[in-house]
Amino acid sequence: MGGFFDELGRYLGSANNRGEILGDLGEHIYLALVPLVIGIVLAIVLGWLGHRWQPVRSVLLVVANLLYTIPSLALFVVIPGLIGSKILDSVNVIVALTIYTAALLATTSDDVYAQLKQKLPAGFEVLDQAPAQDKDLLVVRPKLAASGVRTFSDLGRRCGELVMGGPGQWSSRWKDRIEQLYGCSFKEIRTTDTGGPVTVAALKSGEVQVADLFSTSSTIMSNGFVPLDDDKNMFPAQNIVPLVARGTLSPAEVAALNRVSAALTTDQLTELNVQFTDEKRNPLDIADDFLARNHLKA
Repeated sequence: MGGFFDELGRYLGSANNRGEILGDLGEHIYLALVPLVIGIVLAIVLGWLGHRWQPVRSVLLVVANLLYTIPSLALFVVIPGLIGSKILDSVNVIVALTIYTAALLATTSDDVYAQLKQKLPAGFEVLDQAPAQDKDLLVVRPKLAASGVRTFSDLGRRCGELVMGGPGQWSSRWKDRIEQLYGCSFKEIRTTDTGGPVTVAALKSGEVQVADLFSTSSTIMSNGFVPLDDDKNMFPAQNIVPLVARGTLSPAEVAALNRVSAALTTDQLTELNVQFTDEKRNPLDIADDFLARNHLKA
């Protein structure tokens, strides 16, 4: 260990080396900060335009979500052909990160809900969305969480030593995205199943240390798994929304369903799943208790 620090001291003792390090640090800050600022400004302007004009909003949401799915490597290859730069130019990094920043800020639940309403087939309508979401989560066992891994950002610093288990399409959908947002490159991404018993068993046994499950899965609570906070919103919003045939419900029935949706949180929906899946309770009794607890019974 002493030899390492001696060598490091000799390296840093050179003014040329220190200047090179400071130069690289300055370039890194420049390439990270400029796209962040431009992306935020663009997102605010585009959000204002979308708020003022509904047709613009619909187009912006489609484009933002499309850009959000493009792998970063592909974007870095395409940009030089569009703007006439060289592939190693810093402008490519700035443009790509600006695009990702602006696109990332367009994936809130209200945006997704608004886009859904615009894309519905004729004859259908959606009622109010619930706060509850049944979305992808990355979960870990309590021991790993206790070591300081509570968020995706925490995970990013440990990914190289961890095996992740999830559905077969996880790599194509999220591998590049999690690396770009959180600097996370897993030691291995292992195909298990889509939030089912194979994934749960692999996490329980330690075969994988991180697993992709759904936010309302009863297995999270029953096994003591710890969901990680997706602090940069890698996974888009997936709120529970009632879909009905247009004109089939009376105003009173619509109002009643909207009150149920307003009361339904992710924690409550997870608890309901536990009661049904693990405790084998009668669905009618579960629903009756939920309505009574939330003061929704007539």
